[in-house]
Amino acid sequence: MKHAKPLAIAAGAVLAGAALSPSAFAWSNSSNSTTQQNAQQQIKKMDTNNNDQVSRTEFDQYWTQQFQSADTNHDGKLSQQEAQTAAQNMNGGRVASQTSFDHMFRKADSNNDGSISRDEDLAFHNKMFRQADSNNDGKLSVAEVGHALQNPNQSLASL
Repeated sequence: MKHAKPLAIAAGAVLAGAALSPSAFAWSNSSNSTTQQNAQQQIKKMDTNNNDQVSRTEFDQYWTQQFQSADTNHDGKLSQQEAQTAAQNMNGGRVASQTSFDHMFRKADSNNDGSISRDEDLAFHNKMFRQADSNNDGKLSVAEVGHALQNPNQSLASL
């Protein structure tokens, strides 16, 4: 398996991957054109009305679906294993370092109970959305997602 540097706006697992995804928007350690392609792919996954932007509603719907898919035992929360598996699945088998994953999981697990509830997941992704929405218009453009992908450390630090 390849190891990649996670993006924390998303790309979550999403962590985008799953509900917890820093992969929320993808993994980034690539060229500008690849980063823009990744941004376009992430937008396309979430953009249900095909206007090349992701509204807050589309974003929340996408991550709600990701959380539900990741919650394989249907207990309403994600264990570390569920989140890690989902993040890996969303990123084509690529995995973050254990240190990066643990950092993101701790950020999302705000009550420190060792799992991520739907409310914690939503709060985590809300932070990612606000960080990426640089012009504060309530929508994510390809350029905003691309910028977040190109600046993962800046995005991580703000969560």
